[in-house]
Amino acid sequence: MLDTAASRSLATYLWRTEMPLNCNYEKIADQSLITSPHDSEYYHPVAYALSMMSMSCGFNKITKDNAANIYQRIKACQAMHGAFIHKKRETNSVTAVYITPADVIAYIGLTTNASTLTDAQFGKRVVEWMKDFKLPRNEGCLSDGFLERTAISIIAQK
Repeated sequence: MLDTAASRSLATYLWRTEMPLNCNYEKIADQSLITSPHDSEYYHPVAYALSMMSMSCGFNKITKDNAANIYQRIKACQAMHGAFIHKKRETNSVTAVYITPADVIAYIGLTTNASTLTDAQFGKRVVEWMKDFKLPRNEGCLSDGFLERTAISIIAQK
């Protein structure tokens, strides 16, 4: 491995993650949403993104009861880090594709073995993201003050 800050960061991440992410899509109502519409050997981009975001956003299942809360967490994550899905156009330009509330609802039933975070813990994580990264305010997902209001309201709820 190269001795760079990025490789050291990756090594630290790999050292800290001792178990793989396991995802279960069996309880999703529309099973066609699991595999890519272009190649059934691959996961659907939204299924894959939601599975990966379960770790960052601190949830391990999507239910009717928690779908709105999960979307708020995903929205904050996308606002800080950008879209997790990118679509290549015919002109070879790349467009960011953001997870929507409809996407979260469509994947009710998804479960993972990700560690969960309380709303207060997630709010603290958002504050840490705010300290570490410059806000991508030009991506259209974030209105001025959204993250600040979200973090404050999440922390205040607990």
